[in-house]
Amino acid sequence: LVLKKMNRRYSSDEYFAVLQKLRKKIPSVAITTDVITGFPYETDEEFEASCNFVKKCGFASAHIFPYSERKGTPAAKFPCSVPKNIRAERAKIMTKISEESKLSFMKQFVGKKMNVLIEQKTKDGYFEGFTDNYIKTLVSGDVIPGRIYGVSISGIEGESLMATNP
Repeated sequence: LVLKKMNRRYSSDEYFAVLQKLRKKIPSVAITTDVITGFPYETDEEFEASCNFVKKCGFASAHIFPYSERKGTPAAKFPCSVPKNIRAERAKIMTKISEESKLSFMKQFVGKKMNVLIEQKTKDGYFEGFTDNYIKTLVSGDVIPGRIYGVSISGIEGESLMATNP
């Protein structure tokens, strides 16, 4: 119902079906999303359904933010609104779900070889770059910024994959 209230022309089932098709064709695809919590009239049950949906989708990353009124939009005129403290609390809950989803997404690459475009050397002596599905990766070994290397993913540190260039 929230999607309908937001004037979206698709359902969560249709959205999920598209995700499944993408993953079937590109198994390592990184799918990201934006999630608004506390949209006007969002019930506790709808929020719980949104949480379950985000868990089910397994996003690589998500931008989570509480709803805020935007002058001139149809939603700003809705008389019933979720209190700001509830919006913020829901954003915290959804952020935790998103972080768990991101970690789960990253874990699937540990022990595998991936291509990484090296961008720069970090203060810690690693080289920072991004995989072809845009996961930040810290690489140890002999590499040169601006080049792509096939590296072995050895683990996860914070929000980065850890890798070595053989």
